[in-house]
Amino acid sequence: MKKIRKIIYISLLVALSTTSAYGKGRNIIEGRIGGSFNGKFKTLEKNGVEILGEESKGGGEIILEGLKEVYPGVYLGLGIGYQTHGEAKDISGESGDLYGSVPTYGTMKYQFNRDNLIQPYLKANLGLSFNRTESGLRIIDESVNVFGFYGAIGGGVEVENFILDLSYQINTAKTEKELEESIDISRITLGLGYRFDF
Repeated sequence: MKKIRKIIYISLLVALSTTSAYGKGRNIIEGRIGGSFNGKFKTLEKNGVEILGEESKGGGEIILEGLKEVYPGVYLGLGIGYQTHGEAKDISGESGDLYGSVPTYGTMKYQFNRDNLIQPYLKANLGLSFNRTESGLRIIDESVNVFGFYGAIGGGVEVENFILDLSYQINTAKTEKELEESIDISRITLGLGYRFDF
C-alpha cells in the first residue's frame, strides 16, 4: 500500500507540473468517479476446465487528471486513479474480486464547441496498470502480476464545469504462480466529474 501511495503522489506532482509546461493555453484539473458495466475478464482455465468465469459483476473507479491546452481545443496531460474490476465466479460458484489497479497514463483530449454551454469531447488514454491481487484469485491460490497495460478511448460532454464521461477501457494482467495466464479485463465505464480551471 505504501508503494501505491508513493506512485500516486509522484504522478500527481508530475501531472501538476505538466499542466504549466506548454505556454498560454488553459490549465485544468478533472476529478471523476465512475461505475463499470458489461465487464469481461479473459476466462481462466486449468487443464481445459474453466476455473474463473469471464463475467465481471460491478467495478468502479476514482480518477484525477491534469491537462494543458496546447492548441485550441486540444489538451494533453497525465492521469492517475484507483480501479476495482468487479467479481468473477470460480469453479465452485463462489464470487470474489480478482484484482484492483492503479492506472497511471498520458491522456489526449479534443473538445468541440469550446465557447458553448454544452461542450462535447473525445479522449484517449495510454499508460501502465499497477495491479493488486484481491480475494478472488486467492481462492485458487494465485496472484496477479504488478505491471500491466492500461488503455481507454471514449468521449463525453461538459456542461459548464460538470462532466459526463463514457469510455471503453482495458487493463492487462497475468497470473504469477502455477497458471501464468493472462487475466485481462475490458469494460465500459460511465463517469461523473468536475473540472477546475486555473
